[in-house]
Amino acid sequence: MPHITLEISENITINNPKMLLIKLNQALFATGHFRQINDIKSRIYYPTLSLVGDDWQAGFVAVTLKLLAGRTTQIKNNLAETVLNVLQDEFAQDDYDKISVQCSVEILELSDNYQKMAVS
Repeated sequence: MPHITLEISENITINNPKMLLIKLNQALFATGHFRQINDIKSRIYYPTLSLVGDDWQAGFVAVTLKLLAGRTTQIKNNLAETVLNVLQDEFAQDDYDKISVQCSVEILELSDNYQKMAVS
């Protein structure tokens, strides 16, 4: 736990998607709210077609962060800010200067009947 899903508009190509996921996992782990870094699972998805308003050149990154219930609003806000800071650093790079990117984070709580297991 947690689960991080990035939905990235198809007109954005992340320079190094594996490194972006590593940075997100490490930044979230550094907050101290998770026991082990291997508890954090992240993934990237690209929709087939997307549009921001009426601007086909604009893009977005919509992050969903799923957590076990019980964290305060302040902790959730801190986690969302942590994710946004990583994204801001990613898109501050010169490679993305030709596209307007909107980033958002939604934090959801998993249901009480969420279960997991590790298989070696």
